[in-house]
Amino acid sequence: MENSKVYYIAVPRYPRALGRPNEEQSRKIASMIDKKILPAKEMGEILRVALPVSLYEALPGKASVFLGAAHSPVYPKLSYFCLRKCDARCDLCIALVLFPNTPRLVELDASGCHLDVDFLSTALHYLPMLKTLTVREAIIHGNELFLESDSLELLALSASTCRTSLSEAKSQHPTPLRLKFPRLKQLFLDLNCPILHHAKVTKQGTKLLSKNTAGVPPFSMSTLSQDLCNMSALEYLAVSSSSPDVDDIFIEAVTKSLKRLKVLNIDGSTGLKRVRIDHEGLSELILRNCSTAFSLTLDCPNLRHLALPGCPIRTADLHIPMLQTLDFKLSSDVSKVIASSIVRASPDLVELNGLPFDESHPDARELGAEDMCTVS
Repeated sequence: MENSKVYYIAVPRYPRALGRPNEEQSRKIASMIDKKILPAKEMGEILRVALPVSLYEALPGKASVFLGAAHSPVYPKLSYFCLRKCDARCDLCIALVLFPNTPRLVELDASGCHLDVDFLSTALHYLPMLKTLTVREAIIHGNELFLESDSLELLALSASTCRTSLSEAKSQHPTPLRLKFPRLKQLFLDLNCPILHHAKVTKQGTKLLSKNTAGVPPFSMSTLSQDLCNMSALEYLAVSSSSPDVDDIFIEAVTKSLKRLKVLNIDGSTGLKRVRIDHEGLSELILRNCSTAFSLTLDCPNLRHLALPGCPIRTADLHIPMLQTLDFKLSSDVSKVIASSIVRASPDLVELNGLPFDESHPDARELGAEDMCTVS
């Protein structure tokens, strides 16, 4: 282990001082990862540091270039790979070199990177055991994004988009997004990132020439609703978007199709008005900062947690008899009436606005003493 510790400390120096690792150094890295001498997280960090230098000049057809070795070593035991904030632009060349050599990869983190759409689609194609893909605060280059995997169970996508041509960038249309994940259980989508007009790749890196400030979402919602409805295994869905396309029809379609859904989290929608959800299995519902939502109709017999921060709900028809926690600010007389009706209909309520729900709760007087439920 002493040798592995010393070697691990030396690895980050390669890009700055030693340049591309030579074949002997590359074989040592391959051997250490293959034998699991280092923990999985450290293995991923070693590759993250070494890859940008050794693969930056890789070209199609030169798949033998991997960490500077003459022949691509295969990493059959590597399960976690972190490319977070990788300096190199992750394109199809890197994908074709990397992913065929990591056939048992289970988790891939490409957050904070410049990613070509072909890089992501190729990763999913060559990684039959991949369960988790995290792409947060990244910039995705391409005119459309189609992701498909039979193994993926968790996807976190929060990225700006950048068109490959100036003419496409000037169109001001969101990038088409298609998702096909029959086994996906958890999906986190942040659709509030900006579209970048155009990018120019130079020797010094990728230079963003201009930024779109028109409020257009990075990905199109036109096909997303249909794709979500086909993800029958989905249990957790979180969508952050100010797009008006996340509307009442979107919510109703998704909740009717996803019978296994347990948690639904919608943040920042400007399209929700009359929210109607009829779902037997839903246990947690969060509507956050949905400034246009004024009506809420719920028939969710197994709902345990309801949070409505920043939602100006004025009318409510709720059947949620199993509710245990409620986050709903008493900012008006209407909200007090709605909260009182929820209290009366929820005998198992144990928490209100983050505090234990009993006679000492600060909102007891606002709700009326006759509405309080004593918790033993």
